[in-house]
Amino acid sequence: MAETNAAHPRLLRAEDLQQVVQVHRICFPQDLYTSLGLAFHRGFYAALLSARQTRTAVLEDSATGMVVGFATGSFNPSLYRDMLKRNLHLAAWGALVGLFTSPVVRGGLKKALRRLGRIVRTEGVIGMDQAGIPPADGPVARLLYIGMLPEYRGGGNAQRLLQYCAEQLFALGAVRVAGIVPGDNLPSLILYKKAGWNVQKTGGRYYVWADRR
Repeated sequence: MAETNAAHPRLLRAEDLQQVVQVHRICFPQDLYTSLGLAFHRGFYAALLSARQTRTAVLEDSATGMVVGFATGSFNPSLYRDMLKRNLHLAAWGALVGLFTSPVVRGGLKKALRRLGRIVRTEGVIGMDQAGIPPADGPVARLLYIGMLPEYRGGGNAQRLLQYCAEQLFALGAVRVAGIVPGDNLPSLILYKKAGWNVQKTGGRYYVWADRR
């Protein structure tokens, strides 16, 4: 495992895009965006870089300068609509190629579109109000992704990255950063608990959130 002080968080820069895409594809090999191909995936992170009310943080190895982790969140309600508009041709090509190369896409474009529909809403987290979680008194940012190369997990690296990303979203005006953790994702659940986030189980998943102090 990498030394705990060998990596530090910072904001995403344009020159990081290729490395972030590589880390994403390693951490989330079955993700829809991974399945739509490299060109679309690069376009997705390029859109995040310039999107309003959105921040992507990376974890950089202090010795090598390599990006080894990332976290991204947004409270821009038009984020995915704008991103898909900008990259529609890449998404269509990725879906076409994926029909022949990707089990995720071959499983049916209708299923893939349903999965996409569940993440289109970035302003808040769907279902938090029905779960009885007290409402926030301002914008709620949704944590979209957090991922890290396996050799850098542990030693507080993920907590530092998560905290840094949340602080950047708070600085933009969010009063809460929230996400959803599947019930079988124990490592992620432990991460949020160690970071001091609120955790509430509802059905087969957990809602996690931190409020601005």
